[in-house]
Amino acid sequence: MTHRTLWRLFGLAWLALVGWLTLRSAPDQASRVADLSWHCVFCGDSGGADFILNILLFLPLGFAARGLGWSWRTTMLVIVPITLAIETTQGLWLVGRDAALGDVLANSLGGAVGWLLLPIAATLIGPPTPAQASRALWPVVAVTIAIWLATAFGFQPALSDAGPYVGQITHHWPYQDPFPGKVTDASLDGIAVPNDPLADLPAARHSVVLHLTAERTAAPPRHRSASLLRVVDADGVAQVTVNERDGDLLFQGLLRASHWHLHTPTWRFQGALALPLHTPAPLEVQMTARAVALSGAANSYARTLTPSIGRGWAFIHPFVATISKDDQLWTVLWLGWWFGLIGWLAGACSMRAVVSTTVAAAAAFAAASWLGGVSLVPWELLVGTAALLILAGAATRIRRQRPSN
Repeated sequence: MTHRTLWRLFGLAWLALVGWLTLRSAPDQASRVADLSWHCVFCGDSGGADFILNILLFLPLGFAARGLGWSWRTTMLVIVPITLAIETTQGLWLVGRDAALGDVLANSLGGAVGWLLLPIAATLIGPPTPAQASRALWPVVAVTIAIWLATAFGFQPALSDAGPYVGQITHHWPYQDPFPGKVTDASLDGIAVPNDPLADLPAARHSVVLHLTAERTAAPPRHRSASLLRVVDADGVAQVTVNERDGDLLFQGLLRASHWHLHTPTWRFQGALALPLHTPAPLEVQMTARAVALSGAANSYARTLTPSIGRGWAFIHPFVATISKDDQLWTVLWLGWWFGLIGWLAGACSMRAVVSTTVAAAAAFAAASWLGGVSLVPWELLVGTAALLILAGAATRIRRQRPSN
């Protein structure tokens, strides 16, 4: 099989994947996209994350185009019509999809960047020579540290200043089931939450303390969410939400990353709302940059989920919207990518580079956690360091087996 045939098969396979991801209706997103205009660039609350994901989605098509020997102009003459066709189809015929200028720009940019980056990517995967790795190593370290810092600061709660806040209790939202029960005695940072405007704004908007009492009158809905409580600001932007899905409590509070138009993670507490019928259960959710803790609920339930740099994937993940106690796989993959890339380049340079970057990466990871106020999770640092050393060892072995000139 020739080189061009491999690139052709890769390009066709990736194009099929793009079609599968983009040319399907998404009814649960219909209400979210209803108010978006076609000329928006960063569309909606998570427009920044969507823009990044659209770039990444079309990046491999740029790789394939250059691998086939296409010029940059030919690549654009193919990719731009493809993305226009996708957006037109989404806007005219698919439910819960929207046609947006931002998607066209992001997809086209992804193809263009992929075309430009293929030689660099091929060199880095190669693996690179010591000289090539040396030129790339510290820029990659700098970008990685910047992402770690942004992750840490992104997890800081940041409720809006736009008052008054308005409570919305057990509303039956589109594409949700009604909550099978009632909510009483809700309060946000000590301020009562009625089904009306709150009397005042929370004094501290960089932390959240939410109290409510839930009483179930029927079994939980299966495979669909139900809303217990939502607090929105004067612009209608949700600041705090509490939903239920399959007996799990889903909590969402506005973060600094939300203001950057990234995804706002949902914190999932499994089994927290598996409550006995007709029995009022008080709940308390406390959210800071260091922890999201739930207490009360079923059988004296108490659990804490930890914002951490390793959970930075939650800001852009296209398929997983919740953070829970079972999300370690994504955390390992996220850490393995950033630490592993550093280790691969360091190992291609020298053993001295491996030692220095291992120390620098570990120190930077700890410093970013401290500066951003999030928890430093020891096992995350161990996993990241292990990924760095494993990839560094592989690159070192290849470097030593190369014939010297």
